[in-house]
Formats: sequence, structure tokens, C-alpha cells
Amino acid sequence: MANAIFYLFAAVAALLAVVLHRYNKRRMDTLLMASFRHLSFNSDGAALRGVDLQIVKKAQQFIRTTQRLSFLPDSPVVNQGDAFWYCRGPGARWFLAIPTVLSRGGELEVSWVVRPLTEQRMRAALQFDRKACRRAFGAQDAS
Repeated sequence: MANAIFYLFAAVAALLAVVLHRYNKRRMDTLLMASFRHLSFNSDGAALRGVDLQIVKKAQQFIRTTQRLSFLPDSPVVNQGDAFWYCRGPGARWFLAIPTVLSRGGELEVSWVVRPLTEQRMRAALQFDRKACRRAFGAQDAS
């Protein structure tokens, strides 16, 4: 009987962990996409917004929080993970967008670093992803 209760408890804990992981991933994805849409930056003297860019590939792992007990009430907690969004801009321009997420008192703040990429670097980054290559360079040019 004790073994059955232990296995039931372990199964419930595992299910809860999976549900919580999926919820946090979906929440982080929604937060990143919303902040990306509102993003504005300058590139080569032209003002661009996140809605002007087409995301061709998201190379992203789950961004997790490194919450630690802190005696400083206002100390930010950096959410860690790898997120690289490869984007196509208007004309023949390509960008790499990298988010950083800060947690202050339960609120999450996203800041972005956006870097222009040359065509050669964009092709190198997307060389093993045919779909992303087609989205970035067009159907006839996906080599």
C-alpha cells in the first residue's frame, strides 16, 4: 500500500512538473513576442520596429529564472537561456535579435539587442534549415 501511494505521489509530481514547464514556456514565449512587436530601433539611419521584421527562425531554449534568496529588495534577477531570433527586414536586410529578461519583484522586463547581419552571415546561420532559408531569401534562392 505504501508503494502505491509513493508511485501515485511521484506520478502527480511528474505531471505537475511537466504542466508547470509548459505553462512557463508559453508565458515566456508570449512575453517575448509581445515585447518584440513593440520594439523600435535604428539601422543605417532608418527607424524600424519589430512589426516591420519577419522572424525566419527562432533558435531558442527555455529561458529559466535563477531565483535566489536575496537580502536586497530591489536586486534584479536575470533570466538565463539562449534565444537568437533571425529576422528579415525590409529590402535585402537581415537582423539578429537577442532578448534579455530581467525579473524585478515578480514583473518581467524584456530588453533587446538587435544587430544587423550580412547576407553571408545570415546564410551561414541558416545553412541547415531549408525552411528558414526560404523565408529569409525567397523560394528560388534557398541553396
